[in-house]
Amino acid sequence: MPLRAFPRRCFVLGAGMLCVLGADPALGAKPDAPGKAYSYRRPTPGSDLETGGATIAVRAPLATVRQALLDYGRYKEILPRLSQSRVVARRGDEAEVYLRAPILRGVAHIWGLVRFSAPEKVGRSYVITGRLLKGNLDAWWGRWRLLECGKNRTLVNFEQFIELKIPLPASLVAPELEWATRKAVTTIRDTVECAGYERRRPIPAPAEPPPG
Repeated sequence: MPLRAFPRRCFVLGAGMLCVLGADPALGAKPDAPGKAYSYRRPTPGSDLETGGATIAVRAPLATVRQALLDYGRYKEILPRLSQSRVVARRGDEAEVYLRAPILRGVAHIWGLVRFSAPEKVGRSYVITGRLLKGNLDAWWGRWRLLECGKNRTLVNFEQFIELKIPLPASLVAPELEWATRKAVTTIRDTVECAGYERRRPIPAPAEPPPG
């Protein structure tokens, strides 16, 4: 599916520019206020299940946000429900990451080995895509999109899709995906704005591969 360029409207905020998305149906409605996370659902080509997405404006340079998103070992702190996120292989900014999350109140777990691409320039945006290599899911993918909006402003968009082997109605899956993406972009905002991410230790080396 071709990636859409970010339509935008710019608002003056103090001495800088804060860019927010326009009303593109593929990326959801306009946010209520600049800097506030908003979420949406959209149809997924080839599936009856919807894709969940969310967007937020972050008061940080694009390079700082990108550094946080490339720290895959900390994804258990970014993506809700995850109990494990271990980097098992890394080649530059491309990585294979083992993700695991409990379901059914901990009675069972879903897991997947996901390959995350290095950031790719698409139009004015940088895109990081994660795709399932193997696991006990029928399908999963996630996509981050970053748009620089001035020296210290970055627009962050995250979308994800999941298809479980357990048959669940779409009415249950879609709200969960929407909530999870909103939570993820909000956590990224809080991480880079409030935690001084650029001062953290370097990204650690890959861990040993998990058992099958």
